[in-house]
Amino acid sequence: MFDSLTERIAFDEQFVPNTSKDTLKRDLYERFITQSATADAVEDLLLKRRLLVKEDQQNRASVARVLMYHLQRKRSTEWQDTCI
Repeated sequence: MFDSLTERIAFDEQFVPNTSKDTLKRDLYERFITQSATADAVEDLLLKRRLLVKEDQQNRASVARVLMYHLQRKRSTEWQDTCI
């Protein structure tokens, strides 16, 4: 049915190139994370909740989460023209 692992990953769970945790608007996702969480714990929680996706040893924002938690697109010229 599926030819490769890539086809098994839902579109909204794929990573957006040239993004990072900083692409996501902090005050929107922090309400789901305890205040006492360390930076590493926050990264882990964002990965578990699929806000971030690990790609080549880097954490990238997922498509769905960029649409839900992104900063203004015009702010970042690095991924402004990225096709998602």
